[in-house]
Amino acid sequence: MLDPRRVGTVGCAACPSALGVLAAAWSELGVARILVGEPSVEAALQRLAAEHAAVRVAPPPEHAALLAALAREARGEPVAYAEVVLDERGLSAFRREVGRALRELPRGCTVTYGELARRLGRPGAARAVGHALARNPFPLVVPCHRVVGAAGNLGGFSLPGGPATKRRLLSAESRTGDGEAAPRTCLEAALPLH
Repeated sequence: MLDPRRVGTVGCAACPSALGVLAAAWSELGVARILVGEPSVEAALQRLAAEHAAVRVAPPPEHAALLAALAREARGEPVAYAEVVLDERGLSAFRREVGRALRELPRGCTVTYGELARRLGRPGAARAVGHALARNPFPLVVPCHRVVGAAGNLGGFSLPGGPATKRRLLSAESRTGDGEAAPRTCLEAALPLH
């Protein structure tokens, strides 16, 4: 059994994409960090080295597959991340709860900050949800871009390009393979009430 207090980040890798450079750092427990929209491969790798003491190495197959999936999503292709294991050490219980709930939200579906808070059994915690998402260490895998403002506005978005990038991701997710608008998924089926 691994002692999570002794497991460090073991590697990182980066690749170019339609959203800028994508990068991931991983530990023996799973993906420790994802970066989207970095200005260069070197900048991404330096950031991961500074944040996680990550060393650039050839990624193992599961992490190479993750980078390839992230690049496909950046091009607007449908991708599922259900099998991606995250190293959530360092995240508060609330941030883990928000992230796990969002991973259940189907592609093409959105939820408001307030609705997500209510579904987590924390009515009135919309701002806390927003703060948790602003510090999401796993963008795209934890699809924070699917959370919108109560008035139908996009709300904030911390990736490079801000709301324009969020709009682009949501637009790509709202289309089927033939370019037609995808049906909205019922939130009651997507996120269980607590």
